[in-house]
Amino acid sequence: MQIDMVDKFEALEPLRENWNRIYDSDPEAHFFLSWPWMSNWLRRPGWMILAARSPESNEYVAFFPLQLVTGLDEQTGFYSSIRMAGSYFATYTGFICVPEFEEQVISSFADRLQALNWRALHFDDISISAKRRQMLLGRFSDNEFVKEKIKRRRHTTRTGENINHDIYMYVDLPADWDEFLDGNLGPKTRRDVRHFLRQVENSGEYRITLADFETIQSDLEVFFQLWLTQWEAKSRVYAQGIIANCRYMLLECHKAGVLFAPVLWKGDTPLGVHIAFIDRSKGSLVCFLVSRNLAIRKPPPGLVLHAYSIRWAIQNSLRTYDLGTGDFSYKYSFGSKERLVEGVRIDSTNSLTRGNRLDRRSLPSVISSVRKLRQEGKLHLAERGCRQVLETEPSNLEARRLLNEVLAATRIEEQFASALQRHRSKQFLDAQRIYLEVLAANPRHYGANYLLGVLCLQAGQYRAADTYLARATEINPKAAAAYNNRGHALRGLKRYDEALACYEKAIGVKPDFVQAMNNRGVTLRALGRIDEALASFDEALTLKPDFAKALSNRNQLCVPLPRDRLSIADDVDTL
Repeated sequence: MQIDMVDKFEALEPLRENWNRIYDSDPEAHFFLSWPWMSNWLRRPGWMILAARSPESNEYVAFFPLQLVTGLDEQTGFYSSIRMAGSYFATYTGFICVPEFEEQVISSFADRLQALNWRALHFDDISISAKRRQMLLGRFSDNEFVKEKIKRRRHTTRTGENINHDIYMYVDLPADWDEFLDGNLGPKTRRDVRHFLRQVENSGEYRITLADFETIQSDLEVFFQLWLTQWEAKSRVYAQGIIANCRYMLLECHKAGVLFAPVLWKGDTPLGVHIAFIDRSKGSLVCFLVSRNLAIRKPPPGLVLHAYSIRWAIQNSLRTYDLGTGDFSYKYSFGSKERLVEGVRIDSTNSLTRGNRLDRRSLPSVISSVRKLRQEGKLHLAERGCRQVLETEPSNLEARRLLNEVLAATRIEEQFASALQRHRSKQFLDAQRIYLEVLAANPRHYGANYLLGVLCLQAGQYRAADTYLARATEINPKAAAAYNNRGHALRGLKRYDEALACYEKAIGVKPDFVQAMNNRGVTLRALGRIDEALASFDEALTLKPDFAKALSNRNQLCVPLPRDRLSIADDVDTL
């Protein structure tokens, strides 16, 4: 069985009909492996598809969508992992295969995966039969690979339910709505469903609309707003991540005719939105997400939208209502059945050797990370990344250019460390000379500007100190110590109002900066603003009651002192 690697969308697009034929023929295929979903997802970077070609024909008989992920281990460098394409957003993952070829295909897929460079292989949310699962995992020898179940995060609901997300729920749908009501629902649920659907459809107060080409944009915005209200306070990253992926995927799914999105309204106020997918090939309506107004109890938006969706599915001859992951109690009220979907992680016993050999497809991601590391000053990691790229692709000009930049920056940092050591050892002239050499190579080096400013301040060279410290605060506007020290330089130049502004900025960046509060008080005293000076000293003493300088300055407020003696009890931040 020949396994090709498809990793460009222009190469994938001509395979649409081939893909659909495999999908239709595979009883284990599901919506998240369908062309409308997967082709849209694969417009993003970082994916690859193992494509199995039958030796008897020129047509593919299986597709395995994967994702190459690059990580960084600070001890060993960059490494590659392989995950399922669509992981963490799609409800399920997996592969599609013409059934008569599954044994050959799965064996060939496993062999090809083992030939790739990865530290870990994540079969996340992989939905395949026990037979296919055994065939796939059995190809990974226990002597060479470690296999373990992917543990899902513990989930306890507000009502105390302990949810098992390895359990997925679905409802087998009969051909008739009344048969569903009588056969699947208990007396109370059946009564509630009938009552609330009549209320929604006959009262005139409530209504349900289905998103169409005219309303899809506004209906999705309703969904997003309800979703954010429901989830953002609990987890902003999760809520925003779902919205970002939905914006990318849902409109395209609607254009493909597979999005089902009923909206429950009270007048013009939305109460809930149900996002589901129509899979006519497999006769399934696949629940995806529901957002609702949590303040509304009756009619309950979740129950109403699920009941409406199930009735629509039955009326449209669908056979399964897929409720996705989690054994929530409400799902059992629809007569749901369970099935187990467990993820597996596979680690190579020589994972460091295997994983640190980068796949060429990962190089753009590594180079992007190297640029960020360079900006953050993590030069040893940036250098390691450049060298790993060049080991994989010696002709990579961007990696070579970045490596030269990183090595030059490393030399500058070594010079700076040498200057800092001399500064601490009070070898001030040597330190000054090397700081100036650093700045000649990199005028915007924060550390050299800052510490040369400190050195000038210590020497009473206030004008030079102000020049370097002003540049330091420009380079790093969050540098509280640089603002504080520039305040000293400006006080030395008798520019008291500007000095006061610098101390205020230092405190703004670091609200517990008691030294800057003390220095602000000294400056306010020099300006004759005694009450404000007292308040500034008191603020410092509230945070640090044993702060001797602030206490001494507060006690001297009633003693008039010449301005040129007001710097006795201030604080210079040095090394």
